[in-house]
Amino acid sequence: MRYQFFLCKPQSVGLVSEVLRKYELSCGYRIKSPDVFLPFDVKHMTELLQAASRQNTDGEPIFKFQQFYGISLIAVKTEYRKAQEVADALLRVAEAEELTLYDGEMDFSPNIHKRERAQFVKARLAHRRHMTAIRKQLFPRREPRQYVRTSLFKIGECHHEIGTIDTAVMVLNGCLEKGVADLFNILCAAAKDHDETVSCANGCFVVANEKEGYQLRFVLEGVGKIPQRMGWMEDGVVRTELLRRMGVYQALMRLQKMDRGEMECVCSRLYFDEPFITRNEWRNPADRFVDSFKISLWLVKKNLPVLYGRHPQRSQNEVMFYAGDETDLGWDSWKMSSFFSMMEENAAPLLALVEDTVPYYFNYYHKKFHVRREEAERMLGRIKEVRLQLIMNPSDTALGKIVVHLLNSSFASEPSLDADQIVTDDIRRETLFKHRFEIVALFDFFAWWLEGQRNAPGLYFDGFYVEGP
Repeated sequence: MRYQFFLCKPQSVGLVSEVLRKYELSCGYRIKSPDVFLPFDVKHMTELLQAASRQNTDGEPIFKFQQFYGISLIAVKTEYRKAQEVADALLRVAEAEELTLYDGEMDFSPNIHKRERAQFVKARLAHRRHMTAIRKQLFPRREPRQYVRTSLFKIGECHHEIGTIDTAVMVLNGCLEKGVADLFNILCAAAKDHDETVSCANGCFVVANEKEGYQLRFVLEGVGKIPQRMGWMEDGVVRTELLRRMGVYQALMRLQKMDRGEMECVCSRLYFDEPFITRNEWRNPADRFVDSFKISLWLVKKNLPVLYGRHPQRSQNEVMFYAGDETDLGWDSWKMSSFFSMMEENAAPLLALVEDTVPYYFNYYHKKFHVRREEAERMLGRIKEVRLQLIMNPSDTALGKIVVHLLNSSFASEPSLDADQIVTDDIRRETLFKHRFEIVALFDFFAWWLEGQRNAPGLYFDGFYVEGP
């Protein structure tokens, strides 16, 4: 378990953060945009880092570093317990050489407060301690037929609740009741002497440390790869309940058949607390994870080019829709803003809907535009009015400005046509008719998203924003 930092001279602070996120998402494959890193004296910096790494009294280096081949970028790795000490040492060197320090564990942000990092590190170390205990006792090396075989998956870190880490424990064979009792005993033993309490709430095990301000949640499902029940402890008695949803293990297997970007989307919706609504009640984080997966599954099924949730793999040619004015107040400042984006050519139906409701919208194109609450309400009504007409005849002139934009959008273009073939109005109408269900699905998604923001508990809905490309 290593804590990672990056040192560089950025062309743009935000752009470098995005490039480093993409690098992490590709499992450290390669840096795709090396030109965002401005050159600096790497040899001199290497000498300074060698001196700074040996500040420890016993002579052992407190961190290790490595330069990227052909790029003015240095990666620094250290132990979690030394993260803040190393960050302080690196900041002193970076400020002297006019470089920027990026935290590779906390969303690749350059602006991390000591208190935020301290709480983050304590939660991660506590989670590792409990996961190690679970693996050792539920995966013994001897007598393999006598233990409960389980699978562990870190669902995510919910930073709307600072220091909260969620984990799914799947019992693949054996007895679910025995797995519940064993997990509870393991967590209690690991929590001993660490000022932690172990309890059960909302169908999951909760390990909490009020003094340090973190909590760990474990959801146990079983038995088998397609589980039927979930279990927890209540007043010292094992309790089980029907899942009434897909199990986490099954969702993971289906996610593996999709591209890696979908996994990032599914987890990012939990990370940033996207207020999406797909079921009446969420008892625990596993419910929310499965529902987030179902959203990705629905978007793929409907062939919608929508990127819903925070994700580093974005383009500069995208139109963004989000609820809540985003102000950069810290590394997790996006946590209360639901967000989705599309390529400009694919967003034409929604932009047409915005202009149909707010006629002066295109005067503010390429800028951040606020659609007020009452205007958003009118859009919901307008979707209901035009939905059936779009299915019957999407090129009907009765649709007004909407049909004008649709005929000039990618939904009315046929990529299979020869380059020298003239695209007539009849061809555009015919192509638009072929894609009518995708347009309706996009409107359905937009209406679902708007209603979710309007009805989200605890949030004041003041409309939404359109920005870009």
